[in-house]
Formats: sequence, C-alpha cells, structure tokens
Amino acid sequence: MDSDYRTWGEYLRFAARRAKEHSGQGFELRVPTMFCLAMRRDVFSHLGPLDERYELGLLEDDDYAERARRAGYTLRCAEDVFIHHFGEGSFGKLVPSGEYQRVLAANRRRFQQKWGIAWQPYERRQSPRYLELRTQIRRIVDRQIPSGARILVVSRGDDELTEFDGHIGMHFPQDPSGVFAGDYPRDDAQAITQLEELRAKGAAYLVIPRPGAWWLDHYRELRRHLETRYRLLVTDGDAAVIYDLGGAGENGG
Repeated sequence: MDSDYRTWGEYLRFAARRAKEHSGQGFELRVPTMFCLAMRRDVFSHLGPLDERYELGLLEDDDYAERARRAGYTLRCAEDVFIHHFGEGSFGKLVPSGEYQRVLAANRRRFQQKWGIAWQPYERRQSPRYLELRTQIRRIVDRQIPSGARILVVSRGDDELTEFDGHIGMHFPQDPSGVFAGDYPRDDAQAITQLEELRAKGAAYLVIPRPGAWWLDHYRELRRHLETRYRLLVTDGDAAVIYDLGGAGENGG
C-alpha cells in the first residue's frame, strides 16, 4: 500500500486518516496473512489451532485460511485498519543459506498434499499511483539507458517492475535462479557482495525505485560504495535513483 510517512507521528496521522476515510469498508480475500488477524473465540474453538507440521511458520496462514473457507467462514480485510509490517523479520536470516527456500518448498508440498490443490503465491494489490510509477521508470530507462543493457532493480519481488522494452531487467537481490531472493540483504556486506557478483556477470545499471529509497539510508556502506565507485545517472524523487555500474564516481576510481 502506498504511504509517505517517515516518522511515528506521521504514521499515526496516516493510520487515523485512513480509518476515517475507509470507515466500515472491507473486501474478501483469499489468505489473511497472520501478522495481524482477529477472530471470535468460538471460531477458533471450531477451527482449532495452527497445523504444526508446517516448519517455522511458512504457509501456515494459507493452511488456516483454507480450513476456515471449507468450514464456511468468510475471510475479509478491514480497509479502515492500517498496520505497518516489517516483512520477513522472522525469516530473513534464513535466506542467504538457502534454508528459506527449502522450508518454503517443503511446506508447499505439505499444503498441496493436504488439500489436493496447487498453492498460489500472494497477489499484491497495486494502486494507480504505483502503476504510474512503473510507467515513469520505464520511460526514464528508455531515455537514459542504452538498449540491451542488463538492469538490476530493487523490486521487492514485483516481476513487472523488471520488465523493459529493449532492456534486460533483473531482481535485486536475487537467488541463484535469478528470482527475487525473498528478503532484504541482512547487512551492507551482503548487499555489496551480491551487487559486485551480478555486475561481474554483466549487470550494468542499478535502479532503486522511490518506494525503495530507504535502502540508501539503511545500507549506508552500500550507498558509499555506489557513490565512490559508480556514476549517479538519474535522481528523480518521484520515480527512481539510477546508478551506472560501468564507471567511476566523482570521488572514486
């Protein structure tokens, strides 16, 4: 969901405004992810606890949603409640070792064997503002980057954000197969290491879309690495920051 708050106070005002503007509104959804979930006690008594066969928590909410739906319950999202969720806070350390992907694959098999249906990844609801952001970034890339270049995109798993006409877009960070890694780098060293590995394989540009601008504040050594080694090609506060990974920055060689 699009938001522009930067502080706790701004967050509270944003949440209060949303509660007022969307009072009483909601919609049905396939899986209410369980970082924030409410149900009546009698519903829990009827459905029972989580299925503990799912390792470390991945897909246990998909399983519970399927159980509730088959028991005749409706699953809804409350539009007038806003929760800031720090994604993958529990599992981020498992990504670099490959353990995250192993557990996800094992739990996917459990889900499919239990219910006899294929597991489907979550669909993210995209706002008109975000869809316009994609278009803006593509326009900038078309104007500023030579055709055929390999481009890394801080994508948060959005495949469409890596799709360009005449360019090769890739997720950053990514797993060995090239898909989104599933989490942020655990520290600056990991971010820089993967950046250089992908650059050695031909990545020529790094695109950091506006929603990912926090990377340059959080990963300060990565920012220093970029600023001292590579050229800042584009700074567009409404769309993206783009680094040319092929040359030296103003302060480095």
